[in-house]
Amino acid sequence: KVFEMDMKIFSKLSKLFPPGQDFAHTLYTYRSVSRPIPMNANTLGIPSTCTDQQKQEIIDRNDDNNERIIDVLRPEIAKLKEFMVFSGGLVLNFKNAIEYLSSPEMRDKSIPEEIYRTMICALTLLITLDYMKDMKTCFKNDFQRYKQAINMRSEKLSILENSDIVEEMAQMQIFLSHPDPRKAK
Repeated sequence: KVFEMDMKIFSKLSKLFPPGQDFAHTLYTYRSVSRPIPMNANTLGIPSTCTDQQKQEIIDRNDDNNERIIDVLRPEIAKLKEFMVFSGGLVLNFKNAIEYLSSPEMRDKSIPEEIYRTMICALTLLITLDYMKDMKTCFKNDFQRYKQAINMRSEKLSILENSDIVEEMAQMQIFLSHPDPRKAK
C-alpha cells in the first residue's frame, strides 16, 4: 500500500513536468499582443462642437475596436487561464504529496529518494513559472486591455456570458496580482 501511494505521488508530479516545460517556454517567449493595438478615442473628451451623429460615429468606432480587441486578445487570455489552472493543479499535487509524506503513518517508513527528487523538481518548476509570470508585465498589460474592452462591451453581452466573463476576470486578476510588484514571489 505504501509503495502504491509513493508511485501515485511520483506519477502525478512527473506527469506535470512536460506541460510545465511547455508553459515555461511560452512564458519566456511571450510578447505583448495589446501593445500594437491602437487606443480608442476618448468618449469623455468629445468636443461640444461635434454633432450627435459625429459623437455616435466615435462611439460606434470604439465599439468596433473593442470587439476586435476582444477577438485578438481572447486566445492569449485563454492561454493565461490554462496556465493559471495548471499552476493550481501543480500546487495542489505538491500539497497532497507533503501531506502524505508528513502523515503519521509515514513517519516511521522509508521514503524513496526519487520522490524527494521529483518534489524538488516540481517546486523548482513552480518557482520558475511563478517568477517568470511576475516578471513579465506584458501579461498584465494584455489582461488590462482585455478587461477594458470587456467592460466597454459588457452591456452588449448576454447576461449569462457576462457573468462567466466577470468571474473569469476576477480569478485572473487575483492570479496576476502581487502585493508588491517590485518583488518576485
